[in-house]
Amino acid sequence: MATSWNDTAIPYGAVTLTINSVTYIAQNFKPQRGATPKFRVAEDGTPAGSFGIATHPTFTATLQKAITTTAEPPIGQTFAYTSDATLGAETWYITECGHERTAGEAIFFEVSGIKKIN
Repeated sequence: MATSWNDTAIPYGAVTLTINSVTYIAQNFKPQRGATPKFRVAEDGTPAGSFGIATHPTFTATLQKAITTTAEPPIGQTFAYTSDATLGAETWYITECGHERTAGEAIFFEVSGIKKIN
């Protein structure tokens, strides 16, 4: 459906991902970033400081199977996606892929993976 207006360039709509030369429409794409906290305590056991070590970024996504011959994204395949203009384009590895077949429902691929670091 076409947009009737968008008065402040509000982002919306589906994400498309090209994986192994196949373009998928993602129902959702969720990158996850975090940090593992590390704590320092004084000799009496009271908090004396902390710091965080970044964890490896991961993602989950639900991809539409466009037609019956649409291939399942291969494990180990990479794709580029820009989730934030500040971070720029990032490359992601697919580490898991599966799909559920429910009577009367469309088929979607459930994928997850990690960010390529080097």
